[in-house]
Amino acid sequence: MAQAAGSAGRDVRHGLDEEWAELGAQPSPAVIGWADGCGELTGASTPGDVLDRVGRAPDAVLGFLVGRAQHGGGDAQLAGRVVVQAMLGKLVRLADADAGAELGDYVAQLWCTIGGYPLARRPRSVAANLWMDTRKAVRREQGRPTAALAVPDAVLDELWTSSRPPADELSVHRVVRHARTLGLVDEPTAAVLLSVYADGLTSAAAGERHRMSTDVVRWRCSRARRRLAEHALALAAA
Repeated sequence: MAQAAGSAGRDVRHGLDEEWAELGAQPSPAVIGWADGCGELTGASTPGDVLDRVGRAPDAVLGFLVGRAQHGGGDAQLAGRVVVQAMLGKLVRLADADAGAELGDYVAQLWCTIGGYPLARRPRSVAANLWMDTRKAVRREQGRPTAALAVPDAVLDELWTSSRPPADELSVHRVVRHARTLGLVDEPTAAVLLSVYADGLTSAAAGERHRMSTDVVRWRCSRARRRLAEHALALAAA
């Protein structure tokens, strides 16, 4: 059964990546027009260009795309598809850590989450909120509790899954803030963690933001993940 689920997940991932390879490179009048509503997309002409901009301004771009997807216009499907591609790596990690659901379950629930995401109330940390809401929906649909999920220690984003209040109410910002209060990370490391895990920047982009090398960013994240994983219960209770 596990092998079958893994195979199904790979098929879904392959299908989405194959679709994106073609879709992402196609110039689109809709994409060009998006710059009118989101300055961060000025100069973008393909869905792939838009995906690249997510890493530079995740909340602005993802928030705009979610809004377009909810609007229901002719570009709604395309806007939602870019969000799915932006979140795909995270969904793969969630599915890999979840013996009770497949990647297809997470992708389907993400589409539902996009449609119902409360932009006005939660305009910040859009990526983190989307994946947490998606995970909660998958587990709720299957009648499972939402507060526990076994994952590798290296996955910082799952540190709050055993916490109170329910996991979906917490955020990367809250975890990092508690880590600073407990003295688990210093200020430069906290800033890097927020850039990578809340804002969705790559290590290279985070390095540019904080004026440090990509290797130093990765080293800070790796060391912090180990420290936070060792104190997960303290963070959850903070």
